Amino acid sequence: MNIIYMYLFSFIIYSFLGWICETIYCSIIDREYVNRGFLKGPFCPIYGSGALIVIILLAPFSDNIVILFLSAMIFTSILEYLTGFLLETIFNLKWWDYSGYKFNIKGRVCLLNSVLFGLLSLITIKVINPIIIDLVSHISLKVSMWICDISLLYLLTDGITTTVKVLKLGGKLKEMSALFDEIREKTESYKVVLQQNLSRFDGLIEQESEKVIHAKEQISKLKFKLENLVLNNKAVNKRIIKAFPNIKSLKYQHSLDRLKEEIKKIKKK
Repeated sequence: MNIIYMYLFSFIIYSFLGWICETIYCSIIDREYVNRGFLKGPFCPIYGSGALIVIILLAPFSDNIVILFLSAMIFTSILEYLTGFLLETIFNLKWWDYSGYKFNIKGRVCLLNSVLFGLLSLITIKVINPIIIDLVSHISLKVSMWICDISLLYLLTDGITTTVKVLKLGGKLKEMSALFDEIREKTESYKVVLQQNLSRFDGLIEQESEKVIHAKEQISKLKFKLENLVLNNKAVNKRIIKAFPNIKSLKYQHSLDRLKEEIKKIKKK
């Protein structure tokens, strides 16, 4: 088989296996099915990328368990750190946070995960990869090209679609934050108008009451708009937040907390 398609096939397989591992692990912890991963489909590309990096770069050290383990720890940790940094930069969202773990770096990586990835890399190189190479080598080039092309097209489509939806989520959080600020401002204005209304002469009460009613109507409209914004695309928001329950917003955490509360209500229904 062509070496390029060998690597592409391996990337797809490891992305799928990574998704299985993440999904099983998270589903056991949450005691319910969790579609773990950034993408909607059954793939975690970070695992596919990590596996290829380890297999290609660390092949010369495959006979030295210690060097292989330590090198795998370093490379996979760098990959996870860079992935976390890029996701935070692009979406203004912190998708995972290891700040509560010992020996972490900005919550993006931690020693425990690095050790686990190192062990997983050993198993991959020594056990899993030989099996996959043997399996893939028995598939004709034409079939492998067809599988790879279809799978990569699906991954690209899923990636673009998910990215657009997450960007919309970021825009929603920003809009929610603006509405929260406006509601707070209108509420303060309402309190001022109400106090003025109570302190004026009886002849002005009716005139001032119109201002009070107008202020209440403005607040009600803003709250209604906020409620619709929260409920819009609730299926997408539910999947993302369920897959990453510890997700944090770098700018609009209050809005994200409100969104999480609504997701919990939906889960209870």
